[in-house]
Amino acid sequence: ILEEYDPRGDYVPSADWGRKTDLSVIATIRYDVVPPRLVAWARLFHQPWPLAISHYNKRATEMYPGKGIHDATGLGDVVAGYLNVPDAVDYIFTAASKMKCYMDYEVGVDKELLKWPRLKSLVELHTYLQRDDLYGGGHPPDEICALALNWQIAGDVMVQKKKKSGVARTRSF
Repeated sequence: ILEEYDPRGDYVPSADWGRKTDLSVIATIRYDVVPPRLVAWARLFHQPWPLAISHYNKRATEMYPGKGIHDATGLGDVVAGYLNVPDAVDYIFTAASKMKCYMDYEVGVDKELLKWPRLKSLVELHTYLQRDDLYGGGHPPDEICALALNWQIAGDVMVQKKKKSGVARTRSF
């Protein structure tokens, strides 16, 4: 937990699932503030599925309730059946959706539209991330995947808020 829950806040919990060779990562971003910021972070190494799913359900319904998103590709499709988050988005990675997801996130990070504490692991991940990991044949780190998924919801919500406030702008990230 990086920041305690504020009932006035808007939160997005996201998850990238992994167990044997990877890890499950649950990232929660508060997006009613500018810039949006990471408020909770969990890296679950080699944990049984029921534990990882329970952690996400608790995060998304009790600790930081909000519209969630998770990687529903492959095994994530099975996990989706066990989630108790009413508004959770099942994000399926295809070639096109993968490109969009990571491009949106990359632009958001480059423009400093997202804030997170300088956690050593996050700094190192972003420092050594290769373009091939995101757009080529490589595999992005699970932590980056969880954050990029989160940005799909948080970024869209930010655009909607700007439109409602009378600021006409298309999504540029």
